[in-house]
Amino acid sequence: MPKDHHNHYFGSINEMAIQYHINPSTLRYRLREWGKRGIPLACILTMSTDRHTLRNFDTSKDEAISITLDFDDNKRTRCEECKDHLGHTFSSIREMCEYWNISYQVYNSRIHREHWSVEKALTTPVAKNANQPVVDPNGVWWESISKMCKAWKVNEKTYKARMATGKYEMLEALTMLPKNKGRSKT
Repeated sequence: MPKDHHNHYFGSINEMAIQYHINPSTLRYRLREWGKRGIPLACILTMSTDRHTLRNFDTSKDEAISITLDFDDNKRTRCEECKDHLGHTFSSIREMCEYWNISYQVYNSRIHREHWSVEKALTTPVAKNANQPVVDPNGVWWESISKMCKAWKVNEKTYKARMATGKYEMLEALTMLPKNKGRSKT
């Protein structure tokens, strides 16, 4: 039986949605997607679908955090007031990213595309920049991984995936033939 943030039990998600004046499919989406991002149940249930602001939100409870979601012109959500995994409060996600020395774009990608936790998104170091110089196994310096991969005639994404596994030395990652994916080359 589903239970809301006030410990009221409902016979189903549909009943809970009706009680909070939310479309049942919208509630299911919020529970699935927003829940992954750590947005409290109180926010999920009390977020207005028309104005994207909180309604009937009790901030006096310890488990509730004060958060306002809004939508900008690009339809991306932004957090007017948010907290990191340690409980530090920031006026925006951008401010939080600056504090943790990570770009907003990297954080946003990790949260929304990779579905990482806030802690992992903020504390995982950013991978080596592809535009930095790199030395190949023959001792040749290249301006970037991209240019090295072109010279070795290997797809850059394939090379990076091989190196990320930790199973291959650089020479193997650059010279290995791609696995046949069952397609005939005629």
